[in-house]
Amino acid sequence: MIEGFGFEQADLIANRAGRLTDRQIERIRRELRRRIRIVVPLLALGPAVAAIVVFALARAGSDETRLTFFESLGLTYVVGLLIGGTLIVVGLYSNYIRPIKKRSVTSRTGPIKLIERGADIHMQIGGRWNGPRFAMPADQAKVLTASEIYTVYFTPGGKHSIFHSIDHTPPLIHPDDDSAEAEKNNGNQSRNKGT
Repeated sequence: MIEGFGFEQADLIANRAGRLTDRQIERIRRELRRRIRIVVPLLALGPAVAAIVVFALARAGSDETRLTFFESLGLTYVVGLLIGGTLIVVGLYSNYIRPIKKRSVTSRTGPIKLIERGADIHMQIGGRWNGPRFAMPADQAKVLTASEIYTVYFTPGGKHSIFHSIDHTPPLIHPDDDSAEAEKNNGNQSRNKGT
């Protein structure tokens, strides 16, 4: 499974311990740089639009109290920029910068769901509609079995979570157990959960 997903045994060992490897941190940095290249042009328009809004507000103090359509649009853009820019900075920090600083990885264990999306397969973990999804080529998905239990290690980022590694989690009761042994194991597991 390791070869199919492009991570190494050292990555999986570190992820099981709740840490990221240097290789995985570099991957997060690349994604952070990519996101910044998308956001900076949008934020760069801010000063030009802010100048229009300042002019409009200064003019609004005169006899003409109504703003033109473009001035109103500029004012809306600046307010949106302030709110959106704040949300973007918070998102970049929590989804990319904080995991780099803490060198921490998030994991989720549960059954996986494989969803076909064109040439790609989306793997969703945990069986919930809002669980993290990861796009992968169809040939990678061949090594996975839907509804089996896996532990996926990732950096959360909403729709843009970064996949790091995956580990097949063996079932608690093995199918080759006889029914009496399986019943005994179920009882022990129930008691352990209650304590």
